[in-house]
Amino acid sequence: MTGYINTRNGLLQMKGQIIPGDYTNFDGRFIKLAGSVNITGTLRSSAEFQTTSANSYRMVGGSYGAFWRQDGIRLYLMLTNSGDQYGGYNSLRPFYVDLATGNPVMSQLALTDYTNFDGRYYTKALSDAGYMAKTNAYTKAESDGRFQPKGSYGAPDTSGISGNVLWWKNTATGVITMMGQTANVGNSGRVTFPFAFPTKCYGVVPTRNNESGQGAAMQPYSVDNTGWNLRIAGGGTETVMWIAMGK
Repeated sequence: MTGYINTRNGLLQMKGQIIPGDYTNFDGRFIKLAGSVNITGTLRSSAEFQTTSANSYRMVGGSYGAFWRQDGIRLYLMLTNSGDQYGGYNSLRPFYVDLATGNPVMSQLALTDYTNFDGRYYTKALSDAGYMAKTNAYTKAESDGRFQPKGSYGAPDTSGISGNVLWWKNTATGVITMMGQTANVGNSGRVTFPFAFPTKCYGVVPTRNNESGQGAAMQPYSVDNTGWNLRIAGGGTETVMWIAMGK
């Protein structure tokens, strides 16, 4: 290396590589290419800052550090533990963005102003005023004990018409009711049910269908599962309306 002093301006001009024995003055003035550097003042750039480190752009204030982390799948806002401002991140995940979809995900949202939400949704006070409080509602076990469980309903009742006879069957009890009208039943005549009672006919109540309302007394007898006989005082023939019940 050669050098000389320019006598016109007093500057020391050097040719070749300079290898100082002490870099302190240079380190305080320039940004090193490698290692950590502390810079006092504002650092500005006319282009973007680029890094291949997953953790970048750390901000330190008080006892905490915060920085961005991009792991190739998500972009996280990461936080440090108190007193570990320059350390690793803790387990809290207040915010991240899915890099594939761009969808943001936030943890518990604590707003200082809920006006927009209050105008769109029921507040707790409105809900409590409009609906029964949970403490006054039945639990699942209580509801199951009070009401028939879903899907275990009994078979529906059945009914039908057979000629001049209406019938109805209660499926839960098996009770069958028949109501009919039979024409031209003579003394000791037989009235046959449209189908037999499976177990027993418990009774028959007949009455005449007579416009004048007059006529001899009548009664059923020989009642069984398939029908009954009619006794008419003084004989004759009647159109009989009747009800029978059994099971």
